[in-house]
Amino acid sequence: MVDGVCSVAGEELRQEEWGVDLALTASQKAIGVPPGLALVMAGPRAMQTFRSRKHPVGNYYADWTEWLPIMQAYEARRPSYFGTPAVNLVWALNISLAQILAEGMDARFARHRELSTAFKAAITALEMAQVPVSPDVAATTLTAPYYPAGVNASLLAHIGAAGVIVAGGLHPRIVTVTSELAIWGP
Repeated sequence: MVDGVCSVAGEELRQEEWGVDLALTASQKAIGVPPGLALVMAGPRAMQTFRSRKHPVGNYYADWTEWLPIMQAYEARRPSYFGTPAVNLVWALNISLAQILAEGMDARFARHRELSTAFKAAITALEMAQVPVSPDVAATTLTAPYYPAGVNASLLAHIGAAGVIVAGGLHPRIVTVTSELAIWGP
């Protein structure tokens, strides 16, 4: 199982080749769609495990028993209904996936690696520490630098004024590890 919330469509994931049974992501990350969609890619073993389960699913909306007939009807181009989808997000997903496929996955992975390397080099040049202990374990699609000494969260407004989107946040485990603040960026 892979939690690919930041990485899917931006960092290499070869689900079938690598034997990944279940990959989870969200629409607002490298997929490039506004927040609101949870995306699940399930391989044959995950589906078999689901079908062989001994207990019912405890959550109505997370129960694939409800969703699978809808997905199968969609693939067969037959109308079916389970709940009102976020039509605007599904349409945005359709457009984004078409753009992703047009770019090509290998080209997209390479572009994300190049941008990530450049961004992380800039962070290093600014003498900012980063959360990953070494570059070889850092995600391509996530950069997590600490604020420089003497700088606080007001930095985010200045970065935003320059037209750069940086998600500011403080991960609870980091708070217990250090008293410095962290920013989370692209």
